[in-house]
Amino acid sequence: MLLHVQEGEEAVSQVGVLVWQPYSAAGSTPMRVATWTPHGRLTLASHVSLFPNKFSVFSSAPSLTVAVELLPHTTLVWVDDPDAPGGRRLEYSGYINNIVRYLAEAMNFTPRYVLSPERTFGTRLPDGSWTGMIGMVVREEADFATGPFIMTLVRKQAADPSTTFYHGNVRIVGGLAGLRVDPWSFMLPLTPLVWTATLTALLGVLAALQVFSSCMSNKTHKVPCYDSWSANTFSPVRVFLQQGEASGTVLGHPLRGAAFAFPCSQGAAVVP
Repeated sequence: MLLHVQEGEEAVSQVGVLVWQPYSAAGSTPMRVATWTPHGRLTLASHVSLFPNKFSVFSSAPSLTVAVELLPHTTLVWVDDPDAPGGRRLEYSGYINNIVRYLAEAMNFTPRYVLSPERTFGTRLPDGSWTGMIGMVVREEADFATGPFIMTLVRKQAADPSTTFYHGNVRIVGGLAGLRVDPWSFMLPLTPLVWTATLTALLGVLAALQVFSSCMSNKTHKVPCYDSWSANTFSPVRVFLQQGEASGTVLGHPLRGAAFAFPCSQGAAVVP
């Protein structure tokens, strides 16, 4: 904003309030928006407000240089144009172009697409300079650059980012190794909870067998050496190891209808 003071014969007669619109044509003059008199009266001189939003609509319809890069779902084509610098014009299509065209229509400007010399988004060099599209913006070779940019602290210090206009999931993938057989893979589903439940059940069964063995040892039998079999029938160790007396027994219990000999100090006793 400029204040143009006009002096009269005795004192200041009036003050002109002028605003220089951004991207104004070369040789144009600032726009007078109001006149202020010493008596404290402010008179608007145009339809533009006293403090207009300069970047909402450009009154001069400028041509802005936009730095772009080839992205997925976009195309870059050079076409002959005698009015363009070098006789060629870059045509850009895709969703980035749709966003730029939407802004151009709303803000009254014409975009002109350019490519960065390095064909990159922009990296800060050790000497403080920038490459890629951000470098063109920093050197004022482009009015703004399209993305999508990953905004880091150094990039925010070099250029003014806009609001986010795109959200996406970006992932890093790697090659798959050959198939390998893991002989212990059956233990993978056994979570700590499964291991705890299994050990608890096993201890419970062993405790029950120990109780049964203690109860059976208190009983007497008329068959010689039969009490020793009764006491060992529910032995937890024998049950756990699945030990039997013979091929015709189940954990030492004689099958009905068969005769078996139990050797002892008095000889052999036969149980029908």
